[in-house]
Order: sequence, then C-alpha cells, then structure tokens
Amino acid sequence: MRWLSAVLLLVACAPVRVPFDAPELYRVGRFEPDGRFVWSATRFSLRFDGSGKVRAVFRQLTNPASDEGPAQPLRMRFVLDGAPKDVFADERGLIEFEAVAPPGRHRFTMLRQSEALIGEARLVELELPPGAKLEPWQPQRLFEFVGDSITVGFGDEGKDPCPFSSKTQAITAAWPWLVGEALGADIRVVGWSGRGVIRNWRDREGPTVPDLWAPAEPRPDAVFIALGANDWWNGDPGPKFLAAYLSFVERVQRAYPGVPIVSVTTGPRAQVLRTAAALQLIEVGEIPGGGCVGHPDSQAQRRLADDVIAKLCADAKGGSCRGASAP
Repeated sequence: MRWLSAVLLLVACAPVRVPFDAPELYRVGRFEPDGRFVWSATRFSLRFDGSGKVRAVFRQLTNPASDEGPAQPLRMRFVLDGAPKDVFADERGLIEFEAVAPPGRHRFTMLRQSEALIGEARLVELELPPGAKLEPWQPQRLFEFVGDSITVGFGDEGKDPCPFSSKTQAITAAWPWLVGEALGADIRVVGWSGRGVIRNWRDREGPTVPDLWAPAEPRPDAVFIALGANDWWNGDPGPKFLAAYLSFVERVQRAYPGVPIVSVTTGPRAQVLRTAAALQLIEVGEIPGGGCVGHPDSQAQRRLADDVIAKLCADAKGGSCRGASAP
C-alpha cells in the first residue's frame, strides 16, 4: 500500500487549480463563452484561506497595431492582500504572476489595465496553495461606463509629450475606477480611444462606440455615458449627433429598464445635450491635458472623478453619497 500513500501525498501537495468558470471566482466584465475578454477593468477576484504559492497566467491572444500606434503588450494588475503589481505580456504573449501568501485568509484580484484596442486576452491558469479553501467574494453594486479615450485612461500615467503606450495607460488612474472606488461600486467599461457617437476622431473608419456596445449581465445599478469628444474633433457635427445620442440612450434604457443613465459631458457638446430635457446630465469643468497626446494625466483624471462624485452626492439625499447609495 506504499504506492497508495505516495499517491495521496502527491494529491495533498498539489496546488488548487481554479478554472475560469469556478463559482468562487468573482468576475466583473464582459466575457465570451470560452473566457476571452477585451474591455478595460475586466476583473477576477477571489478569497481563500491557506498559505503558499499563488500563481496566475494570462495570455494576450491578439496584438494588433491600431490607429493610435504600433502593437502594445497587454497590461494586467495583480493585487494580493492590498499589494498591487502590474505585469506586461512578454514576447510569447504571456502575463505571469507569482507570490507567496503567508498563513491566513487572503484576497486576490486580477485586473485588466489596458483598453480594448490592445487585443483580446484569456485567463490560462490560476493556482492557489495546496489545501487552500476558497471562500465567497462579497459583491458590490455595479456601475457601467461607456466612453472614449478619457474613460479608458489613455496616457494618464504619462507626461506630455509622449505617444500612446500601454505603459502609460491605467484604468485604475482613470475617472471611472476612481468614482467606483469612492462610491463602493464595481465598474464595467465599454470604451475605445478615438471612437464617437456618429463619427470617430479624424473620421477614422471603424465602428462607433454605440456600434460596439451590447447589454450584459448582471444588470448594472447605474450607467454613465461620456461620449462626444471625438464627434467634435473638427467642430460641431450637426443635428445628427443629438438624434444618435438620444437613440443610444434609449437603447440602453430598453436593455436596462429602471436603471439610472447619467450623461457626463463638458464644453460645446454639453450645450447640445442640455437641450434634451429627458437626459440626466452631469456637466463637468474643462478637462485639462498633461498626459500623453494631450489627454488628462492622473491628476486631471482625479479632478474629473471628484467633480462627478461631488455632483452625484449633491443630488443624493442627505447631501453625501460616498460609499452609500448614489446615484
């Protein structure tokens, strides 16, 4: 029976493998049936009790050049017990993370920092220490953000002048993440740099953001739409913009009945949207640059988030909503 003891010992020493669709693995975002994902802020989180090596491997499945520049390596953030580490895809397209967890209970999150145009990805492997016991993750309410380059954090970690790069783009420094963090909400993003409502930056070919958007489960608790900057790339796009914008809002309302939809806007497009009485508007101040290619840097993103939060909280009962129930 020595062979049986040896087999049992090997089993006891084997890492705990967590599949993509494990019920204990809390997922936020949009996923294909085979686990592929592409959008900023796509997230996997879990809790476990145990000690030993934690290992996660993602693969960047596509690596296209884009209108913003040459192909870029995907950037993921790994957070074990509050300690963040960002890792980029290597020449094989692999993003690998390893760490050692001390005895006790742990929280582990894996988050996509890069926007959709960087390419598709998939979780390949997730291993926890031998004997680790998975525990349920406590979900928060969910905010969905639909937008363009500012929403996905284009160049928010860079200092102008600098080109587009996944090394200077972090959703965790962009206003949607900061709003969700302040108000106790998970975030789900559909955003693409250079895309608009009826036309794209410099009239680039390709789908607009409404073309890219589709409803997803679970239903969000609120939707924030921040679009129009690219439609105004060389001036007022004309009356078709408002008609298309309202049509998109109505489509989101039909998909998520009863869910508040907030339009975040500024500048000339705010004047146009203000004429639509049905819209719930948050008008923010001028958004400064400072980041790559004239985009807002992390400080400007923080100010934008604070502006949105202040206006949401001003409308909330009691005048305060941080971590509470706004919008």
